[in-house]
Amino acid sequence: MGSPTVHVSLLLQVIIPLMLCTILSLAQTGPETGLNLIRETCSDTNFSDLCVSSFLSDPESTKVYYKDLGAINVKLVQANATDTLAYIEDLLENATDPAMKECLQKCQTNYNEIIDDLQSAFDNFENMDFEPIEGSLEAAKSKAEACEEGYKKHKGLKSPLTERNEMTSKLADNGFVIVGDMMI
Repeated sequence: MGSPTVHVSLLLQVIIPLMLCTILSLAQTGPETGLNLIRETCSDTNFSDLCVSSFLSDPESTKVYYKDLGAINVKLVQANATDTLAYIEDLLENATDPAMKECLQKCQTNYNEIIDDLQSAFDNFENMDFEPIEGSLEAAKSKAEACEEGYKKHKGLKSPLTERNEMTSKLADNGFVIVGDMMI
């Protein structure tokens, strides 16, 4: 058996530093995560209720840090745009009215561009280059709104995409604010 001096020495050399590391790591909890972070992040957006509910629709959102919420938002906008594009393509298959077909084709082009732009925006998160991401989100909002405006050029033509265009626009607007805050 070792002497008491050896045990004390072992205690001082191994156990106490481990305890200190544990205490320090607990004291440095780092950035906030979870529902409080989501609510705080969304409080600056123009559509805060939608912001919170859209993040909560993605289970990963409650487990990440602030910097990751921007990427998740882009993913949510892209998923919405992808779903809308599929809906547009379904409508195009059955469209017989030439004005409706023209509007749907323009919207199809816009949504293809939104999806492509947002896909390239993901690369910029790795480099923390937020300006191009902001530009992609702003373009997504504008293209969804342009899709909706196209129907107004044809008297009596009602857009079948109003709710989807509004959702894309609002999600992109929220993302624009979130990513803009990351640049500060």
